[in-house]
Amino acid sequence: MDTIPPGIYGITVIFIIDKKGCLTEVKALNDPGYGLGIRVIRVISGYEQWIPAERNGRKVRAYRKQVVTIISGKEKCKRSEFIL
Repeated sequence: MDTIPPGIYGITVIFIIDKKGCLTEVKALNDPGYGLGIRVIRVISGYEQWIPAERNGRKVRAYRKQVVTIISGKEKCKRSEFIL
């Protein structure tokens, strides 16, 4: 895999969650390259069990569109302290 240049990359993934909470038909709608589309599909697919959608109290199949944002080359966020 190539080194990812610094930047912000958005990958849109679509998938279906069936009545049992299983994931099917996972696809990346866009792939900025560098293997990011495949990695995002692996991450989403790695969640084996999802909570199925419900309609009128019955579990139903649901279509989901999710945008995953990857930030590359940025320094780590500084830890902020909150005073209450």
